[in-house]
Amino acid sequence: MKPSFSFFIVLLSLVEPIHADAQSATIYGNCYSISVGPLTASVPGSGNVKTYLTTFDGSTGFPLTEKLGNLSYVSQEFRPKPGAPGVFQADYISYTSTGLMEYGYFEVMFPNADTDGNGLQDIFQKDKPGNFSFSGTAHSDSPRALDYSLSGQIALPIRPRAPLLLRVHQA
Repeated sequence: MKPSFSFFIVLLSLVEPIHADAQSATIYGNCYSISVGPLTASVPGSGNVKTYLTTFDGSTGFPLTEKLGNLSYVSQEFRPKPGAPGVFQADYISYTSTGLMEYGYFEVMFPNADTDGNGLQDIFQKDKPGNFSFSGTAHSDSPRALDYSLSGQIALPIRPRAPLLLRVHQA
């Protein structure tokens, strides 16, 4: 859903009905992007690594951030890939205690199951607990171009500090 369309729907919901018989309306909305906070890991040879996700932009330059003073902010968006059901993508930026480690992008395939037929994948619904596996690829743009394969398992519903088993293999 485009932001301008969402704003239009919200604006319409605030306007008083023109007809006396139009007393109420029900509006439903879903977000198909996932907001993911910083990921942390211990990487042999690099120590503790913190990785931030931001909106995939398709470029090999430094990922999208917003600078406010000395701070940089990221969107934390893990979005659906257009035209590829079940595939999500994000740019990433990884830091160690000594500074920038690398940046690039990744794509992950999540299950497409929609058992209640509401048009929203089960993995996005709080009432659909369970486990699922995922797989994908990652590409480091800097400091050098490298490709990785990803696989892992997530327990639903996702809660803060939920265990995430992730395997990363250099391709």
